[in-house]
Amino acid sequence: CRTWHADGALPWPTCNAWRSKRQPVTTTPESEQLRRMALPSLVGGYVGKQFWGKPWIPYPFLLHAEQRIIDAVRDKTRERFLIINAPPQTGKTSLVGTLVPFWLTGMFPDDNGMYISYSDDFSEARSKDVRALQQTWGKELFGTSIDPDHNKVSEWRILGHRGGLLAVGIGGLITGKPGDWIIIDDLIKNDVEARSE
Repeated sequence: CRTWHADGALPWPTCNAWRSKRQPVTTTPESEQLRRMALPSLVGGYVGKQFWGKPWIPYPFLLHAEQRIIDAVRDKTRERFLIINAPPQTGKTSLVGTLVPFWLTGMFPDDNGMYISYSDDFSEARSKDVRALQQTWGKELFGTSIDPDHNKVSEWRILGHRGGLLAVGIGGLITGKPGDWIIIDDLIKNDVEARSE
């Protein structure tokens, strides 16, 4: 019941009416597994408390952004470009820089991803987070793990697959590296840098 109207509002009356009429669903371990891995935000809900020390609760605009991301990932007919602008500390980097790459490397382990940011340190910090999620929950949620022979902080692969993640700062070397999906996050470090010519 996560259909969005053009104005971005959830159709709550319709959802609540649907919820009240539906039959109880019997859950199985398999259905719980599918529910936990179905979307990056659901993965965040499952791992958030253990990973970040507090529950990960996405704002509605993040759920909207997630849906646009999923639409772009599913559309293999053309290149898609998304721009997600949000104030600091609203969960954008947690979703786009950590949960989405974890989900993508788990769901599509043969795809190569890139995470690019204003510095190598910032990019590698996100890569460490995604790699930690893969090491801790990859096998459980997606049946994936990190290849021990390709396990650098800045570039790692999924065991038995050709995909993984490359993390670099602006000006880093990406020449000759494939990118089935590319995330550019926090491209500009601060206000001073943004105003410089």
